[in-house]
Amino acid sequence: MICGTLLFICSNILLNKLLNNNGANSYSVKFEHIYANYIGQINESGEAHGIGYIVYDKEPHEKAAAYYAGDFANNTMQGYGRYVHCDGTYYEGEFSNNQYNGWGIYVYNTTESFGENCEFEGEFANSLPVNAGHLRFKSLDKPVAATYDKNLGFSSDDGLLSEKHKQIMKRLRIY
Repeated sequence: MICGTLLFICSNILLNKLLNNNGANSYSVKFEHIYANYIGQINESGEAHGIGYIVYDKEPHEKAAAYYAGDFANNTMQGYGRYVHCDGTYYEGEFSNNQYNGWGIYVYNTTESFGENCEFEGEFANSLPVNAGHLRFKSLDKPVAATYDKNLGFSSDDGLLSEKHKQIMKRLRIY
């Protein structure tokens, strides 16, 4: 049985792929000691494998449940997909072994806290940005070259950044 909430959140493209493919079913599965609802393809061992969609159990203090839509291999996020955190912040790009690995974009849901939407595009390894990437603010005309430090946040040598943007960059974290 497919949950109505799951159908509402899931994109039409992914849902059409799942429903038109053999092996697309709904399951309650356990991923790394976390229970979740999964719709998608499975392998012979009953693990998420192929195209799928998973909604994790929501914690009482969270407004929404986190979810992932994309490629799976042997119960791990592997390939291309989108992971959406419970606050609406999301990563879309390449995954390997349940981590952001490869090229991707991390979109912050920061309008409430900073009054500014922003996103980072670049290369990730072990769920953290590596090398320089591009940080985009809605209020700026062009992307800003930026590097990331897990303790210090983002930094940039771009002399055109306002003090407000510099402060936002220091407070942003990848999780």
